[in-house]
This record gives sequence, structure tokens and C-alpha cells, in this order.
Amino acid sequence: MVSALAMMALYAQFGFTKILGLGHSLWVPLLIVVLLAIPNASGLFQSYLLLWSGLTTISLIFDGIDVWTYFTS
Repeated sequence: MVSALAMMALYAQFGFTKILGLGHSLWVPLLIVVLLAIPNASGLFQSYLLLWSGLTTISLIFDGIDVWTYFTS
């Protein structure tokens, strides 16, 4: 919910720009929690956590690139 509110606030302030990637910064703590939970999981749930972690990491990399581009250009 906090992330969604951050995205709405960023959109209201800056419009549809690359700075919107900042709204996903709250995913970083969640990613850390999930990564720490993977060794304790098993079966399909562990596979799900691995897949989710990989996709979220890729998304955060793209967001980081977008935010970096916004501030450096």
C-alpha cells in the first residue's frame, strides 16, 4: 500500500517519467526478507520464491537504471 501511494504521489508530482522507479524502492526490504526465507522453504514454494526473487531483482535493476537516467540527464 505504501508503495502504491508513493507511486501515485510521484506520478502526481512528476508525471509519467523515469523517476517513477523510486516507487519500487520499498521492494528492496521485501526482496531481502524473501531471499532470507528461501533456504527454509521447500518444494514448489521454494521454486516460487526463487522465481519471484529473480523477476523482482530484474525489475529493480530496470528501475535503478531509469532513476539514474532521470537524475543524470
